[in-house]
Amino acid sequence: MASKTFTTTTTLKVETKPVPGVPELLVYRCEREAQTGRRKPKRSSWEGFCPVKKPPSPGNEKPSLKEDQGWFFTTQASVEAVARYGWTCMGESREWVYPLHEGMSKTPFTDVGRKDLVLVRAEGGGCMVFDRKGKALPVARGVDYIDWRVDNGHYDLDKAVEVLSKRSDIHDLRREPIPYYNQDSGRTETLVFTWAPDVRTYRRAWKWCQGLNVHYPSTRFPYAVDKLDLWGLARAGAKKESR
Repeated sequence: MASKTFTTTTTLKVETKPVPGVPELLVYRCEREAQTGRRKPKRSSWEGFCPVKKPPSPGNEKPSLKEDQGWFFTTQASVEAVARYGWTCMGESREWVYPLHEGMSKTPFTDVGRKDLVLVRAEGGGCMVFDRKGKALPVARGVDYIDWRVDNGHYDLDKAVEVLSKRSDIHDLRREPIPYYNQDSGRTETLVFTWAPDVRTYRRAWKWCQGLNVHYPSTRFPYAVDKLDLWGLARAGAKKESR
């Protein structure tokens, strides 16, 4: 059985640029050319973000490091969409989509100077979005009886509907029965809606969550809304006494 040995020569070209406003971050473009035997060179290229201290290099050609995960350029329309509809929503095709990623650039090195794109950092685990300065950007939240406890055991739902229906940051408000397997005495109905706060209100809630000094502060938004009475339900007398 005959055998052949081929010699491979690989060349990697790396270009980097600073990211305005984020001194610890770079955008990069890599071009790789691989020559095997007499075949034509195989060329490939890709772009991405990387920390200043760890740019791409042979053996680490596509950095996937904690420092740069989640950074990308996207359109302002995508930022506004996630603020209105949330981390995921039903698209026109009736399939679930990620609004923030709809306008995402796949070529950040090429697009670093584009005026129609904004730089954001996303944390998918907590459904959080931050601007280049690290300030939280609004992400709409879906509200139901599970985490938010907006049910007839904790609120007078007639009064709650009256208050919430007048708020511009409350959308798709509806009243529904709680599934029988999660009902208990006096807790049989719930309100379901989308909360889409403005930047000021969202950051106020986020600051409160951070002050709890817990490992996952993004899970504490329901408590922030309750304690700060951001929907005005307590002031309106819709909140019942603690059970």
